[in-house]
Amino acid sequence: MLKLLLPGLFAIVLLLPQAVRSAGVKADWQSEWEKTVQGAKREGKLSLYLYQGEGELSAVAQLFQKKHPEISVTAVTGRGNQLGPRIMAERRAGKFLVDAYISGPTTAYEVFYRAKILDPVRSALMLPEVVDESKWWQGEHHYIDPENKYIFVFLGNVGQYISYHTKSVDPGEFRSYWDFLQPKWKGKILSRDPKISGSQRIGLRIFYYTPELGAEFIRRLYGDMDITVTQELRQATDWLANGKFAICFFCSEVLKAKFQGLPVDEFPAVR
Repeated sequence: MLKLLLPGLFAIVLLLPQAVRSAGVKADWQSEWEKTVQGAKREGKLSLYLYQGEGELSAVAQLFQKKHPEISVTAVTGRGNQLGPRIMAERRAGKFLVDAYISGPTTAYEVFYRAKILDPVRSALMLPEVVDESKWWQGEHHYIDPENKYIFVFLGNVGQYISYHTKSVDPGEFRSYWDFLQPKWKGKILSRDPKISGSQRIGLRIFYYTPELGAEFIRRLYGDMDITVTQELRQATDWLANGKFAICFFCSEVLKAKFQGLPVDEFPAVR
């Protein structure tokens, strides 16, 4: 049955020098908040590295800029495999140019956390509606890191990230993930490069740890099916939309393309 769902997460991490980190939660949160805002105004700038996506995070940065015109907001957008190397290069040069990084969890954990360059997010939270964990899903804050303080997950959703060209594929044919290995699909499958960071890494881990699939499914998928691998996100969706490939693993913005009238869709989660 097609029931495996891959998590889509947004996480926030702080990459501040120790000297400018927030003092944390105080009994009088309003006083602490005002102190933090005034300190930010004195510094006069905020640097954010944000997941590119559809521009939602950039819009939030613009709203912040409008509310606090005294603070100059610089927002650099991109994906983890672009922003991660940039931030690490800055750190190797002794430069602390970014205050916060908001994107998916892979780069935050595999790169920043392992490099031990993060400051705790938990101790920087102070607004009551944020600190009150009862207001969050499952009544608690969620973190990626084992210490539960560095990589804060504030948004999560589920999706399969396996899509198809609607003129070439009948999704009703697929009742199992093993159906993707049928000979008729050989040479007709596209995948984002699993060697780079992104949702494909999470998806492959889930395949690996699912007992019915495991390493054998991944080996046969990438070893026997003549899969074309690309690192170009837009190119992958374009190739799927024009029918060059029938199926795509981990293509992005497929639903956006569908709403624009292109013949693509995501496989349904059949239970």
